[in-house]
Amino acid sequence: MDAPNTLTAIANLALTKLGEASIASIDSTDARAVVARRVYPQVLRMVQSEFRWPELITEWAPTEYEEDLAADGSYRFALPGACLRVLEEMSGYRYRLEAGYFVTATESPNVRYLTYSESADEWSPQLVDCVVFRLAIEIAPTLTEGLKRARALEEQYEQLKKPQAWFVVSQAGQGRTYRPRRHRWARARYGYG
Repeated sequence: MDAPNTLTAIANLALTKLGEASIASIDSTDARAVVARRVYPQVLRMVQSEFRWPELITEWAPTEYEEDLAADGSYRFALPGACLRVLEEMSGYRYRLEAGYFVTATESPNVRYLTYSESADEWSPQLVDCVVFRLAIEIAPTLTEGLKRARALEEQYEQLKKPQAWFVVSQAGQGRTYRPRRHRWARARYGYG
């Protein structure tokens, strides 16, 4: 089976998890399609920002800072519109986020961030699975006996899908949130830092 690459396909997978019939199109007037269309952007942002998905990590080296500097003389760079969450400044400079701006002491920062993506064909199977589960959890309360289904799916998501997602992102080498440092004896012995 090919990976779902449309919102309709993802919504149908979520409805299947709930034991419901499929919809013809996400743009239809069917009540389930309307709910899926309404909650999809919120679910997508939540799932994509929850983990360090390797396929969503983007490196950014801004070149133009705002004319007016921050109050402390730091440089301000407008964050990209698709930025969900800043992961790190790769040069090691301290930074802060202020009202949609990346503020740092350097004129040329190198930033790694999670980007928002609606292109399901670029997602890993694990990301698709998490989006499907979360979408099903959000759709369930609108259905008959939906709260029971939502609770059951939430429990399954927390016990199975979240640990699997953590494992996948850590295996991709992106689970580390710190910069590795060499011990003093290694620096002295091998001459690098």
